[in-house]
Amino acid sequence: MLLDAALDFAPSGLAEQARLVEAQGYDGAWVSELSHEPLLTLATIAGATSTLQLGTGIVVAFGRSPLLTAMMANDVQLLSHGRVILGLGSQVKAHIEHRYSMPWTRPAARMREYVLALRAIWSSWHEGTPLDFRGEFYNHTLMTPYFNPGPNEFGAPAVYLAAVGERMTEVAGEVADGLMVHSFTTERYLREVTLPALVRGCERAAKAPSDVAVSLACLIATGDNDEQLGLATRRARARIAFYGSTPAYKGVLELQRVLTDEGVADLAIGTNHVRAQIGAIRFTSKLIDGRFPDYSRVIPAAPAAAIRADRDVLRQALQRTAILSNEKYRGIRVAVKKDSVTVQAHNPEQEEAEEEIEVSYEGKDLEVGFNVNYLLDALSAIDGQEVELGLTDSNSSCLIRSPGSSNARYVVMPMRL
Repeated sequence: MLLDAALDFAPSGLAEQARLVEAQGYDGAWVSELSHEPLLTLATIAGATSTLQLGTGIVVAFGRSPLLTAMMANDVQLLSHGRVILGLGSQVKAHIEHRYSMPWTRPAARMREYVLALRAIWSSWHEGTPLDFRGEFYNHTLMTPYFNPGPNEFGAPAVYLAAVGERMTEVAGEVADGLMVHSFTTERYLREVTLPALVRGCERAAKAPSDVAVSLACLIATGDNDEQLGLATRRARARIAFYGSTPAYKGVLELQRVLTDEGVADLAIGTNHVRAQIGAIRFTSKLIDGRFPDYSRVIPAAPAAAIRADRDVLRQALQRTAILSNEKYRGIRVAVKKDSVTVQAHNPEQEEAEEEIEVSYEGKDLEVGFNVNYLLDALSAIDGQEVELGLTDSNSSCLIRSPGSSNARYVVMPMRL
């Protein structure tokens, strides 16, 4: 484990602040893009230090072109003798569109392409690879010798991505050297949401999760006396309140609001109300009138066709295809033929994805539409390496279970595409 420090921008004392952090034995120093340019700040620190890793936490990627970011990061990498970590973040839609006056579309897909564009640009400088990057969001196809800085003896900077949501975290695992976990997180969110998403991204790129560094900037309140501690606590609370008002971070709060893994919950059900007591917290809710639907009616009794597949292979195929599904409806088409399943997706931007995997299946050809998130949720909950999917026709639900186990069954309803 490495221990880093965050630096405040102070023009008259920035170099001295960095030297002090280095002398105190910290491994790295990070600067943020709030009201000052972080890479310019790192250039100043580079000449005042010799061992500190120098990171941006973060550079707002969508506020500038990949070429500009690549050029500035390459220069600071040279000035620091190879100590730069280029931390990138997306910011949020309102800031990108109204503060930076830049476009905001499909942030996870855009960030993935942004990092790949950076690597293509650096490769053209350092290895002499012809620059021919053509993507949906960025195109870099011109690099004449006059504008080429040439090889950097320290190589390209490491690239870390800041992420809160699952899709951006998956992108970090796939294309970045490290993940920057947002300080507005909890141990539970990190364990149950962030790290599994990072692993999925690594699997997509055939990388070991250990190859991707994880950096976490904690919100800490400390001080030498009560006055200093009180001030630090108020600042931490203000930061938490600021992040809590941001819609993009809603998932952290939603997960934290549910029951914890520890302790006992006392549940009391009356004629009109239900009450849960968890420690000192009492939650009361009114019961609604009406009968609970007969859930057994939606569980297929005996599906006409049974598909057996490797759970991980199917899950990975769905995850890759889901990248190009419609972000609003998340619909995919599953085409089943003898011993094969083809998963297809498309979106309003005319992008398409298709994956075919081998399965065990002897029935008739079928095509069914599903919300890919529901399929992935069911597959994630199943134990065992093999999974069985039961289908009857193109309009029927899908019964998912682990062969030989009657402990749980999962039903995913079809959707019209």
